[in-house]
Amino acid sequence: MSAGHVMDKPLQMFPVTETEPKLAPPGAGIPVSHRLYVRYIIIPRVLRKRDWDRRQKAFRREGEKVLELLRGTPKERLSQRVLIAPMVGLEDSSRNWSALMVAEHLVIVGDQMSELILGLSQGRTDFPPADPAKVKPAGTYSALDGLTRFQAFLDRFEQRLASVQNRESRFRFRHPWFGKLTAVQWHAVALLHQGLHRRQCEAILAASSPALKN
Repeated sequence: MSAGHVMDKPLQMFPVTETEPKLAPPGAGIPVSHRLYVRYIIIPRVLRKRDWDRRQKAFRREGEKVLELLRGTPKERLSQRVLIAPMVGLEDSSRNWSALMVAEHLVIVGDQMSELILGLSQGRTDFPPADPAKVKPAGTYSALDGLTRFQAFLDRFEQRLASVQNRESRFRFRHPWFGKLTAVQWHAVALLHQGLHRRQCEAILAASSPALKN
């Protein structure tokens, strides 16, 4: 099992439209059934299947796949917002993003998660509450920004997590959907988050305007 497919569902692609779709507001969250599924089935499964080092390598692989998508796609398509079908773990308000918005979001959330994991390993819990509404992308990345900032983020995440000494710290911090989690559990969530948005990025590019695919 890989984090790249633990929550995969066949995706129905919606046609690209000029009108703004009516979606739930940022921070509305995901369905309770999805929260319970991820918290009590998916996260424990990831922890059973992969130890810390294997999760770290999988996180990097997922990130490299995102980089490959960014490098191999014309910049016009990277900035095109596309409405995709619902995905387990994805907020409704996040379904109408561009590939560059996905990369921006991964940098924002990934940096916060790595700081949190390191802090919990050191016995710190004095972090601001995690708020999904505050980590949405601004949509200001250029194609070059997306590549350079995401590459730098992957290196930064790896370096920061390499300094974690007490991986089994029992200190916990609340995830807004999955409750209080330890550093190890947050580490699993980081991998799942990376895989989810890699798949989102693939779905966006697969459904982008035919006029921009050539």
